[in-house]
Amino acid sequence: MSQLSGPTPKIEWSHLATGFGSLLDNCFKTVKVGGARASLDRDSAILNNGDPVMLSTPELFISGQKLTPEQFLALPEGDITYELVDGQAVPKDAPMSPQRFHASLQKRLLWILEAWCQGKGDVYTELVVVLQRQGKEWLPVPDLVYVSFERWPEQLTQDEPCPVAPEWVIEILSPGQSFGAIAQKATDYLEAGIPRVWVVDPQAKSITVFYPDAPPRTFTGSQAIQDDFLPGLKVIPQEAFAQARIP
Repeated sequence: MSQLSGPTPKIEWSHLATGFGSLLDNCFKTVKVGGARASLDRDSAILNNGDPVMLSTPELFISGQKLTPEQFLALPEGDITYELVDGQAVPKDAPMSPQRFHASLQKRLLWILEAWCQGKGDVYTELVVVLQRQGKEWLPVPDLVYVSFERWPEQLTQDEPCPVAPEWVIEILSPGQSFGAIAQKATDYLEAGIPRVWVVDPQAKSITVFYPDAPPRTFTGSQAIQDDFLPGLKVIPQEAFAQARIP
């Protein structure tokens, strides 16, 4: 992201993918910076009060065009996490952003997974995964991703999204999200080749495990989650929620 200075601040567009400029020329473009808004053209970005700004968390709205994965990955990073669904950049946690319970559970589960996967693979938070959904490119951003070194080598040479289907993803419900919608997403993960999907519900204090060859199973309280597919792992929901300080 470039810092803007002078009365008519400039934006460097070179970080966008080749050909993305022509797409932008044909679209309505707005940047939101704090509480102010700025209109964009190919040459300038001017806040409504005329002050120069640094665009730290822009939101780019594109109408009437579908994005390729390359164009989606070249979008500026902001405070809202987006996923590529049917060519559109869709907010991951609509209608509300994650709150404290979500963040606390994500941190706690990350600690559990990292302790378990030593020497086996890596666990990532909010890593873009390149998948297919209903025959179309799908770039979801799971809350947690585990991928073994067998699928994705330990010695990585490029900074890139996960190009393979990981073994395990976890989604944590955010306020306002329905379990049904995330359960459908879990089914999409399974059909895309991910063998295990957990859906964590902070309000119900439950963890539902989705399998490709069996019905989903919901674990609560002291029911231990153990899985031959994830050898050595043992998670007790009430302990995980208590350690995350979920009341």
